[in-house]
Amino acid sequence: YLLYMHALRDPETQQKGMVGIAYNVGAGFTRDREAVWKMAKLVGALPTKFKGMHYCYDNANVKMLFTLAMYVWERQTRIRCRQHCGTHMECVYNLMTFGIPAHILPVTASGELKFEAHQEYCRKIRKFATWKDKNVRPIIVPGTYDILLGRGKPLQKHAGNLRYHHFIETYHGQYEIAQKLEKTNLSKLIVQKMKEAGGRFLKQNDCGWIEIDDDAARYKVSHTFRNHRIAARSLEKKTKEKGNVKQ
Repeated sequence: YLLYMHALRDPETQQKGMVGIAYNVGAGFTRDREAVWKMAKLVGALPTKFKGMHYCYDNANVKMLFTLAMYVWERQTRIRCRQHCGTHMECVYNLMTFGIPAHILPVTASGELKFEAHQEYCRKIRKFATWKDKNVRPIIVPGTYDILLGRGKPLQKHAGNLRYHHFIETYHGQYEIAQKLEKTNLSKLIVQKMKEAGGRFLKQNDCGWIEIDDDAARYKVSHTFRNHRIAARSLEKKTKEKGNVKQ
């Protein structure tokens, strides 16, 4: 309920809707089959907008029940629902074909629940409740096109970061030959394009994420251009060394 209510306060979720996953695979979930129906009642009672729903099971009998239910449900409901019957890995791969990455699922390969992300979310919610700065509102769940500043693979895999680095690659050649003022204007252009697409430059704090101002964002863009230059030169050097070894 807490997650649903928080999602309903998110503007992007209100516009685009949610994708739900009912995961009931593995011995540890066998005793909780009724939880899916209870969750369905909760969803029906809340003003949520679901763009898709995935039901994952490892019981062939449940699959038969859902197949029958598909004939009862309305057409708009049927086309938004998908069922996946199989082992944990089979369900994970099926979800990946719908653009749902495996690393976001709170279940390990052995079927055990991962609580770290949920516990961190709860910690941020408690911090958010005591936030006193009315001029700055923390963002607990970043948007799809937001650029998350920081290190680590999870951040770099974020859709907004991937899109951001694609823009950097596109303008990298132009940035390298530009004069100082032109480089500044090019960094401003990148910031502008990111914001026009609905993206924000966010840095982490105890409550979640805080949006930085345009000047700080421009500095980050310039820093990213420099990092791409270093990475390109390092790759070129390694390529030459491999070529010399083969000769």
